[in-house]
Parts: sequence; C-alpha cells; structure tokens
Amino acid sequence: MLIAAESPVNLDPAIIAAGLVGLPQTECPVVHHFSDGVCIREMAIPAGTFIIGHAHKKGGINFLLKGSGVLFVDGKSMQVTAPQMIYSGAGSKMMHALTDVVWMNVFPNPENSHDIEALESVWAEKSPSFLALQKEMLSIESDARIVDVANYSGVSDELVSCLNKMPVAQCDHMAEFRQSPIDGCGAFAPMPFLKDECIGKYIVGNSKTELASKINHAKTPNCYLSMVGDAVYLVAMKNIHGRLGGSHGEELTIDYRTLENFIEVSK
Repeated sequence: MLIAAESPVNLDPAIIAAGLVGLPQTECPVVHHFSDGVCIREMAIPAGTFIIGHAHKKGGINFLLKGSGVLFVDGKSMQVTAPQMIYSGAGSKMMHALTDVVWMNVFPNPENSHDIEALESVWAEKSPSFLALQKEMLSIESDARIVDVANYSGVSDELVSCLNKMPVAQCDHMAEFRQSPIDGCGAFAPMPFLKDECIGKYIVGNSKTELASKINHAKTPNCYLSMVGDAVYLVAMKNIHGRLGGSHGEELTIDYRTLENFIEVSK
C-alpha cells in the first residue's frame, strides 16, 4: 500500500481493527523501560506488519529508532524513516511497517509503578475488538491451565510459606506483570523466549526477586530454575510465545515442587 506523504486519509481505526482481529496475529516483542517518573514502551514490529495502537487519552512523543513505514496519525499518512521523533495527538496510530521497525512511546509514570495493566488503563482506551480478542485468548489459556494448576500435590505449605517470607530484592528481568488467569498477578512474556533462554534472577542470596513473587505454579510448567553461583535463575523450558496481536504473551510458570532444591525449609 503506497500513500503519498502527508496525504489526508479517512480511516477509522476501530473499523479496521474489527476486520483484522480474525487474521493471523503477528508477534511484536515489547520491552518496558522505567526511570523516575517515566515509562518507555519499546516495540519491535516485523516488516510487512499492519499494526493498530490503542487509542491514547493524551498526545505524546514517539521515537522511530529503526526502519521505515507508512504512519497513519491525526488524519494524515506519512512515510517515516528512522531516526525520527514524532509528536501525535490523542487517539490511535496505525502503521504499515515497510521494514523491520523499532518504535518507542514515552509515558508519564508519576507513581513509578511497574504494573503494566494499571499504567495502560491511565494511558489508553482499548477497542472492543481488542478486548474481545484478549478475552478469547485468556479463556483458551485459562481452560488449558485449570487442570494443570489444580493439582498442588507434592507442594508443601511449609515450602510456599518459606518463599513468601523471603525479603524481595530488585533485579532486572525480561517479564511483565499482569492479572493472571491462574492466580493473582502473574508474570508474562512480552517477547518470545527460546528454550533454555534466561529470563531473569529468581533468588539472589537469601532474597527472592520481584519476578519470583509473581511466578505461578503449574504441574506442566514452561520454565525451570537453575543455580549459578549464589543466584537462582528462571529459564525457559521450551519456546515461549510473546505478545500476539498486541495481547499479552504466555504466562511464565514453574513447578513449585522443584523449589525444595533451592530453598531450605525450616522445620
């Protein structure tokens, strides 16, 4: 699709999104960077992808760090090429990625929160089409996990209690935290992880990490724990999918029964 730069367009993102929901969804890895009062969302978009962003409640600054594409924003289309800074008003942006693209949004984060769902509720309005797709994907994942997590046989209360009482250490990791269909707030893959790829630290010395406090149990998990030196790492047991069509990625889980190999339970 070729459209002259700065040409006016009359494309309704909601209508287009409704039409795209039924198509195969592309994996677009997302990483969130945090600093004092700021959250930056970095997204990798594969060449040939047509992507529709959530409707932002306020205007903001965006950075095209890599690649080129046709951007639809504020009622206009324009071809953009990295490196470029772009200001956009409230509403949705759309892009046809002509090459592999790396796109960055900058958002205010006055509370220095790392809760992505809570932050998204402040920044953006999600379309009915997206919410329906997300609900369907959550339902499929939840149904697959119900039997899996229902069986806690072999997981002692003492083991879980010991983990819960450990102090929390702040460490870098490559997961994001969202409401889990399994239990509470879980850890999810914002990008694809390959089998045996390290995701982040789980235990450091006598402290658990924030990542460890969010990982849910599964009888057939997709991650395992591995000790290197005085640290225990969370590692992908298999290839794990990241965000598909903007929805959250696969939830990261371990078998809690393996914790006895890394935690000394007080008798």
